[in-house]
Amino acid sequence: MKRKVNLVGQNTLTISLPSKWARKYDIKKGNELEMDERGNIIILSTTSDTRTPKRLEIEIKRNEDFLKRFICGPYWRGYDEIYIKFEDKEVINSIQDNVNNLLGFEIIKQGKDFCILGNIAGEIYKEFDSILNRLMLVNINQFKELYEYLSKNEFSKLSNILSIEQTIDRLAYFCKRILNINGYSEPTKTCDIYLIVSILEAISDNLKDIAELVDKRKIRLHHNTLEILKKLIEQQDDFYRLFDKYDRKSIVIFKKKRMEIVKECINNEDKMKKEEAIVTSILRTIAYQQHHLIDCTF
Repeated sequence: MKRKVNLVGQNTLTISLPSKWARKYDIKKGNELEMDERGNIIILSTTSDTRTPKRLEIEIKRNEDFLKRFICGPYWRGYDEIYIKFEDKEVINSIQDNVNNLLGFEIIKQGKDFCILGNIAGEIYKEFDSILNRLMLVNINQFKELYEYLSKNEFSKLSNILSIEQTIDRLAYFCKRILNINGYSEPTKTCDIYLIVSILEAISDNLKDIAELVDKRKIRLHHNTLEILKKLIEQQDDFYRLFDKYDRKSIVIFKKKRMEIVKECINNEDKMKKEEAIVTSILRTIAYQQHHLIDCTF
């Protein structure tokens, strides 16, 4: 359907509402409509929620059959209610442990052999940009805390990295959910933003793996390995700035640094003992992931 744009006064542009739609929803002069701006798309609605609620039913008979993706997957894809039927009472404990990672979701009803997870988020769904920004900053903080603990051999504090990883999971899951429901404010960038969120989540997992490995085997990392980690922190800081303000020259410099870091990692892996070589290999993976982050920056 096409509508002609009219000029009212000197500056106000207007379009008329379809008369059939206006009659159906009893729209009269003076009524207020909700307007949702999404890049070059504007959605007008009579209520603040234009989406038909999505509901899903799943069955998990035994606790050993439970996987977190059974509830995280529907959450990412934008379901508003998840009805879960089970036979083993332990299933509810696994559900509760995992629902804590789902921002805006709670167990809203529970019986002896079922529970319902529901969306209680409300206005938080309008805060995507601030949540995405927080995700990036928490990720940088995870890098810096890991470097601090490793450089001082503070093994007892490495559990903090795991706690940060859980926070990043919550933020990343929420971002994925909103992107699947509403898309990004600039629709053509939705896929790239989704990929950025997924990569940040994967980088966080790799940092957690390093923390767990070092803590378990009490590895005292060589100065060269710590320097590689320090350079990756600088790269992550640069990505954050480039996401906010794109600059071609800085992108070129970023990619050159990435290549240098990868070479250092390869050289390090050949010289280090097996356990530290594993750490360096993970750092090399992170360097590649940062490369993909920049590919999605525009």
